[in-house]
Amino acid sequence: MAVLWLTQFMIVTLNILLGILFVLANKDFCGSAFETQVDHTLVGHVIQTNVVVDEFECQLKCMGNNSCKSINVHRGDSNGKRSCELNNKTRQMKPGHFKKKKGSTYYSSVQASCLDVSRGRK
Repeated sequence: MAVLWLTQFMIVTLNILLGILFVLANKDFCGSAFETQVDHTLVGHVIQTNVVVDEFECQLKCMGNNSCKSINVHRGDSNGKRSCELNNKTRQMKPGHFKKKKGSTYYSSVQASCLDVSRGRK
């Protein structure tokens, strides 16, 4: 019985310590969001093309690919499927390659900080 109690205690303690380490390592980071530019696309930096149901599925594919910095989503076909392009650059990195294109939407991943930039405090 004592061994079982000790094992459970160690598991709980380890989970608490891991939680504290995670919070300390990410104290200034709250998550990521996507900046959106309707009727625009980034040209020449596609690393992968997928057929997706919606923009959210394309964003998930980007978040799962370490090389992905932005995405282009092109209007769907008659079945509603869309073309999803993962890019290895952003419009800020390659402003000359950012073009207007009707029916396409450009998304760029933006890290959202817990820091309130307007006031300079959390």
